[in-house]
Amino acid sequence: MRPYYNRYPGKEKKALRHYRQNILLAEALLPSLSIYEVALRNALIRELERMTGRKDWYTYFSTVPALKALDGQVNVARQHIIKRGEEVTQDKINGELTMDFWVLLFNAKYERFLWKDLRKALPEMKRQVITMRHCHLFAV
Repeated sequence: MRPYYNRYPGKEKKALRHYRQNILLAEALLPSLSIYEVALRNALIRELERMTGRKDWYTYFSTVPALKALDGQVNVARQHIIKRGEEVTQDKINGELTMDFWVLLFNAKYERFLWKDLRKALPEMKRQVITMRHCHLFAV
């Protein structure tokens, strides 16, 4: 609540109302965001599989020093699957990776290694630089 109280000093009711409205907005957008996440993830996986020639496309990240940070997120996903006592499969890795991971693929530092291929996942998007600063959803 601190960001809301800071935004409306001395106006607790207004801060609470803003907080409540933000929750309602997030609830209303959740179904659409979930569908978007699945569609984006599937399109990116398709292009990553094409790019690497492998169903286990994520193994490519460990072979490219500039992509090591991404490999770390894949390992976190793998560990979550193992902790649940489940078999680690390509589909489970794909499903365990977070929206943050998929958006991170468009970080400017991966442009030389990923963007040429990943742009194909978004065929209607104009060719332009998209960085993390373009990917904010909500802000207080």
